[in-house]
Amino acid sequence: MQKQDNITRLLIFCAGSSPELLRQCPASEWIKHTGIGMTVLITSILALASSSMALYSVFGSLWVTLPFSLLWAVLIFNIDRYIVSSFRKKGNPRKEFLQALPRLLLAMSIAIVVAKPLEMEIFRSEIHQVLGEWRAAKLESLEMTYVLRARSLDAKALNARSLLDASGKRRDRYYQEYACECDGTCGTGLRGRGTECHAKQLRYESSEQEYALEKERYEAATAAVDQERSSLYLQRSADRQKVEEEFSSGFLARLNALHSIGTLASYAITLLLLMVEASPVMAKLLGSEGPYDNLVRMSENEYRHRYMRSVYKQNLDLQSLYNASKRMAPSSLESTAESPYADSHLKYAELRRKLRTRLKNK
Repeated sequence: MQKQDNITRLLIFCAGSSPELLRQCPASEWIKHTGIGMTVLITSILALASSSMALYSVFGSLWVTLPFSLLWAVLIFNIDRYIVSSFRKKGNPRKEFLQALPRLLLAMSIAIVVAKPLEMEIFRSEIHQVLGEWRAAKLESLEMTYVLRARSLDAKALNARSLLDASGKRRDRYYQEYACECDGTCGTGLRGRGTECHAKQLRYESSEQEYALEKERYEAATAAVDQERSSLYLQRSADRQKVEEEFSSGFLARLNALHSIGTLASYAITLLLLMVEASPVMAKLLGSEGPYDNLVRMSENEYRHRYMRSVYKQNLDLQSLYNASKRMAPSSLESTAESPYADSHLKYAELRRKLRTRLKNK
């Protein structure tokens, strides 16, 4: 029984209700206010879990996560407690709705903030899959860039090889023409080193020189292409490593991945937390005016009455002292000290100073 009483006191504290006033109410009021307190407590626990997940994904340290998560949970608890404790039933649904509207908007904001980390934890596998696809797409784009550059280098090497092959074929053809002309098997058909044989020999020797020059160009081009290809592979490896290191899987990247999923379950979780967060305000907004609300109004009215009565009495005292001070007309400081109204004058000044100080502190 003592344990239940402690739990009840805790829930009443969470609801921001007065135990003294609730003791004068029927059991139905205790049930209502403990339910409101349970809602506030559950929301704070959800805020603690949500902030822990979000902060741990950012910092990766439990010792850093825990203090900030507790601070965030206490902040949400105080905001919710203030919302439910400051709401007053006035018997006018329209005015009550306008009074509750800012609190409902604040509850919606809190619910959205609390829901996102929980959604990211629930859809963790799907988020990791999306991040993996984004990483693979980025690496594939990088790989395609280097594939195109490698193809350009292959085209340069192939072009140099085709020029060398063309020069070699031309040289071989000129040699065949020169050889068969000189042995009389083609051309003029005259065997021996005649004028035509000499001319074809010169043409062959010229093509041989061109082939040697083209071969030097080919070897130089091949060496340059090989060097560029080695440099390209080194740069490709460095860029891949840079992409791997700089690819973010932090809180913002996971949040973007969650938005890219766009499942109805994500909106359902947000709606559920929104209902939990707004339920205390909605319970007071939709519920009828109860005995606790009447007692709160009576307590506030009694305090307001005592305050106005105290102010009225102080005004009367001030007025009487002011009238007494007006009746005295001291001609000097000595006469003032000897005047029968000197005490009234000092009391009036002191009371006026206290009242000014009290009004300034209000």
